Amino acid sequence: MACVQATKAALAKLVQSNVIPPESVRSLAGFSVSGFGVGCYRMGMQQKEALVRALQGGVNVIDTSSTYLAGESESMIGEVLSGPFKQQRNEMVVVTKVGYLQGPLMAEAQLRHTQNRAWPEIVKFHPQAWHCIHPDFIRDQLAASRARLQGAPDIVLLHNPEFFFTAVLGHGSSSGPTPPTEADQNEFYKRLQLAFETLEEAADQGQLSSYGLSTNPDGCRWSCSGLDNIWETTHIERIMAAADAAARAKGRTEHKCKVIQVPCNLLEPESFVGALGVAGKTVFE
Repeated sequence: MACVQATKAALAKLVQSNVIPPESVRSLAGFSVSGFGVGCYRMGMQQKEALVRALQGGVNVIDTSSTYLAGESESMIGEVLSGPFKQQRNEMVVVTKVGYLQGPLMAEAQLRHTQNRAWPEIVKFHPQAWHCIHPDFIRDQLAASRARLQGAPDIVLLHNPEFFFTAVLGHGSSSGPTPPTEADQNEFYKRLQLAFETLEEAADQGQLSSYGLSTNPDGCRWSCSGLDNIWETTHIERIMAAADAAARAKGRTEHKCKVIQVPCNLLEPESFVGALGVAGKTVFE
C-alpha cells in the first residue's frame, strides 16, 4: 500500500529532478500525488505499457473500478505494481471503486438469486446494469479487488450510489417520473452510513487507507444517468454526516471518508468555476 512519507519523498525527488513542476504536486487523502493521474477505464492487458510509461513519467495516482473491463483493469494494474514497479508500490496511490454490477458480475448476482444467496438491496436501475452498496456486497467486492490488484487498494470509493434515486424515478407512471420522497432520501443515507461502517471496518483491518464517493453532487450540471441533476443529486453535507455517524458507530471521533470524486471536464466545469443554480458557487463551496 501507499505510504505518506514514501509518496512525499518520491514527489520531492521528481520535482528536484525537474520531471514535474512543484506546482503540480497535490495532496490526496494525506498522500502526495502528481497533478495528473491515470484513469484506467477501458484499460486492460493490451494497455499495460501505457500505464508503465505514465508511471515512469512521474504519475503516481491510478484510478480504476472493480467493473472496468469486468475486472481486467484491476488485474492489469496488479501486474504492473507487482512487477516492474514492485519496489515503488508504496509511492503509488491506487483508487478503486465498488457498487456497479454489469456483465459477469451481474450474471453472478442473477445466479446467486436462483441459489437463495442473493446480495441484499440490489438496485435494478437498468436492464443491463444494477447497483449495490450493501455490506455483504462491499465485502465480497473488496476481496475480489484485492485479489486482482495483488494487494490492497489505498482508497475505495462507492461508485455513484445515487443510482438508488434513478431506480426510484424509473418507478414513475405514464405521466412522468416519480421524484424521490423524504423517505427515499432517508433510506439512501441510511444505506450509505451502513456502507461507510463497512469501509471503516475494512480500513481497521488494513484493507484500505481511506474511502469516499464517486458521485455527482448538488451543483453538478448532469446526474449520474445523464439527466439534469435535480432528483438524483447527492448532498455533501449529508454524505459527511453519514461518515460522522459511521465513525461514531465504530467508537471513534474521526472518520476515514477523505475523498469525493466529482466530474470535471470542459463540459462539466462546475466543480471549479461555479455551479448552476447555486448562486455561482463551485460544487464544494
